Amino acid sequence: MSKLASRLLIFFIGLPIVLGIVYLPYYNHLALHILLSFVSMICAMEMHNLLSKRVAVQNKALVVSLATLVTVTASLTFVIPSFFPNIKLPFEVIEYVFAITLLVVLAKEIFSGDDFSKSIEKIISSSFTILYSGYLVTFVSKIAVKYQLVFTLLLIVFMCDSLAWFFGILLGKSNRGIFKASPNKSVAGFIGGLIGAVAGAVISKLIWPEILGNNYIFIAILCVICWLTSVTGDLAESVIKRSAGEKDSGHIIPGRGGILDSIDSIIMTAPFFFIVLSLLFPEALNVPVTLPL
Repeated sequence: MSKLASRLLIFFIGLPIVLGIVYLPYYNHLALHILLSFVSMICAMEMHNLLSKRVAVQNKALVVSLATLVTVTASLTFVIPSFFPNIKLPFEVIEYVFAITLLVVLAKEIFSGDDFSKSIEKIISSSFTILYSGYLVTFVSKIAVKYQLVFTLLLIVFMCDSLAWFFGILLGKSNRGIFKASPNKSVAGFIGGLIGAVAGAVISKLIWPEILGNNYIFIAILCVICWLTSVTGDLAESVIKRSAGEKDSGHIIPGRGGILDSIDSIIMTAPFFFIVLSLLFPEALNVPVTLPL
């Protein structure tokens, strides 16, 4: 399947399904949190497979379970109050569980045997998988206090990726090779990504005028940061795949490869999107969770 066909398939079928799941408000966006937990699990499996090509790794089931546990914990902080209104878990519980998973990784090496020659590799590979595929994904849960914020994140990243690809195809043939991690990336595509990030924010602003307020300098800062983190996320995954000697992280999506291949930019952008919202748009996050309809 060609890249154009795969992108059209994702745009007309995959994206509407994801946006529909994001929009479902029932039980504090239970459907979205189930999707995030599933995505986290698949991403952890793909990352474990990639890292295992070059470095020693711990038991796959253990590492994937720990990464998924972090994401599930984030989901529970939102979902539990919809079933039990008197029980409200603070965001900090996510960090607590994340710390516990790292402790488990260390304990595994302490008590797993008497050969520690590969322990450094195992500890680092497991910790990175949990961080990347588990903890970073939880920032999508943290902005799910308003579905419009998740829409905005997805719009910015999707438009950034799409226009980067379009500008690269249209104008980038003579200016490629600026990133050794991905030689096909071009200056035109890099600039197109910024235009796409701005376009995504503009679309969000037109649909929900109140969601990001009216400070356009702050909105511009958000766009630039999302653009840079989106590009970094895409290139970082390319580096990992190149190091592993793999073209794709998996084969679950026709024409696109694995889940990581499609959401690497989102994974890296979500934490910084949340940080910028916390610092510049705190009112956007200052809302109570909703009870089931």
